[in-house]
This record gives sequence, structure tokens and C-alpha cells, in this order.
Amino acid sequence: MPIELDVKLDFGNLEKAIDRAVRAGANLRPVWEEIGFFLREDQEVHQEKQQPPPGGTWPPLAESTRRRRRGKKLFSKRFAKAVTLFKDSQNMVLIHRADWAGAHQRGASSAGKDGKSKIPKRPFFYMSKEFQRLASRKVIKHIAKAFERR
Repeated sequence: MPIELDVKLDFGNLEKAIDRAVRAGANLRPVWEEIGFFLREDQEVHQEKQQPPPGGTWPPLAESTRRRRRGKKLFSKRFAKAVTLFKDSQNMVLIHRADWAGAHQRGASSAGKDGKSKIPKRPFFYMSKEFQRLASRKVIKHIAKAFERR
């Protein structure tokens, strides 16, 4: 006499967990609130240390600039703090408020009061590998926590 075994699987809990994870991924604001400070701090460190992105170098300052600055750093502490952080459900955006920040980041061929100065590209506004790892870990933890919650 044959025996029949009927296996029924209930994926209801799995579907609910996936839905929670998708909703958590659609609203990353709690993560941005938690790590926004670290993004600001990351930028301040680059500017304080006068640090280009890893593997990059900055061209030396022109002699006239070195004379005028008399050993002062290119980017001041005030410059480092001139950032605004915007956060929404999907994005965290850090904007530098200094008008001339873009000229230093991308370079400019007509800068200065007379419009005749050339500013070489000296990127300073970037996310360090350490910050990128922190952000990735926090996003993954946020989504995993939602998935595992009952």
C-alpha cells in the first residue's frame, strides 16, 4: 500500500520579512541621522590634514600663493565647517557653501578678483574608504534588523 506525504510550506513569515526589509531599504533616513556626523567629521579631517583622495596628489602652490599665505594651510578650519548636510529617505548630500569650493575641487581657469588666476584641481571633498565602509555596514545592519524583526 503506497504512502503519500504531502509537504506544505508556509512562506507567509518570509514574505513579511522581505516586505519589512524592502520598506527599510526605501527609508534610510535613520541611518543618515546616525552617520551624518561622521561624514562631516570625515570632510574636516581631509581639509585639516590637507589630504587629497587616496592615490592622488595636489599640485604644489604657486610661489605667489606661498608668499601670500606665509605657511598657512590651503583650507582653513572655517572652510572645513562651511558645509550643509541634507538627508531624505534615500540620500545624504553634503554641500559646500563656499562659492570658490568648486574651483578648488575641479580646478578653474579664470578665478580671482581679476579673473586671470588659474586654480589647479585640488580635490578635497570626497568620502574616505573608512567612511564608505561605515555607511555600508550601517545600511546593511538597518535592512537586516528590519528583516529579522517579528
